[in-house]
Amino acid sequence: MIADPGGDRIAVVAVSRPGCRLARRLQAALPEADVFLPERFVAVAENGVPWSPPVSDLMSRLFAEYGRLVVFGSVGMTVRLIAPLAKHKRTDPAVVVVDDAGRFAVSVLSGHGGANGLTARVAEALGAQAVITTASEALGVIAVDLLGQRFDWRLEGAVNVTRVSAALVNGDPVGLLQDCGERDWWPPEKALPDNLARVSSLEELASCQAALVITDRIITAQDGAPPMVIYRPRSLVVGVGCNRGASAEEIVSTIDLALTGQGLSRASIRKLATIDIKATEAGLTQAASSLGAPVEYFSAKQLDRVAVPHPSARVATWVSTGSVCEAAALLSSQGGELVAPKFKSGNVAVAVARVDFSGSR
Repeated sequence: MIADPGGDRIAVVAVSRPGCRLARRLQAALPEADVFLPERFVAVAENGVPWSPPVSDLMSRLFAEYGRLVVFGSVGMTVRLIAPLAKHKRTDPAVVVVDDAGRFAVSVLSGHGGANGLTARVAEALGAQAVITTASEALGVIAVDLLGQRFDWRLEGAVNVTRVSAALVNGDPVGLLQDCGERDWWPPEKALPDNLARVSSLEELASCQAALVITDRIITAQDGAPPMVIYRPRSLVVGVGCNRGASAEEIVSTIDLALTGQGLSRASIRKLATIDIKATEAGLTQAASSLGAPVEYFSAKQLDRVAVPHPSARVATWVSTGSVCEAAALLSSQGGELVAPKFKSGNVAVAVARVDFSGSR
């Protein structure tokens, strides 16, 4: 995933007259892109931004300001231009090169950072052949740094991505442990790589050279454990009940206490849920923002229909339902199970439910 300041901004660069013509064609397919053309050819294309030599100065600026670059020219020329600028695959922009005849679109830099996907778009727009050489795509193995990205899974253990990827590519035994989250992250019609074995416990990973772990549970380092990459599916819904005026700090602190008490990771929070009369509580809104999670609201009537393990007659006298946090967590999880029962601290009560993704496969 691209982490540079340019984000998803796209710059298209042409250096020759034929390249300008192709840039004009591509501009129709990528209207969000800024197209940079040599000033002596700028009349060839519409809405182009003129540039004057040297091209190295232009590339230095675009490399810092854009997240994705499409260069019309040779791979060799482009490599020489960007070589002094490239720092790290997690921060470098994605770079795609298209020859001046429009025959090939080549993913050159940051393939998993956006270049591979952009290459496919460019090739389709120009009728070119996409050339993608990253090992996972070439060999049909799992792209470790992209796994679960479309579901917004969070990745932990990024330091191990290269080692785990190498193990998959080299055919070393790799363990796969998944106990929650979406199950359709791998095409159902496609068999898993032969060297990837599903396991049901952390202990079984000891015999593997590397591991992929998909869980919302806190994993502690174990002696003899292989290098692992941990994925955090958005599998947990936190139900929140709070007194009027409860602060964001107290709400977040109580959520953390409830999660750690059950060995659950904050990174897997999908959303918060509560009663609709709390929609104006600034503390709750701020807490949700700090956790990067939306809030779902339910009426007292909806919550009162949910069977919970710890109803409260006292709560019922205040808000016309015997449960807020447990009922909201269960209702929002749409058939999930309660994995952290009601936990109260000061002005806040929380409960956590795990979303059931069994239907995703």
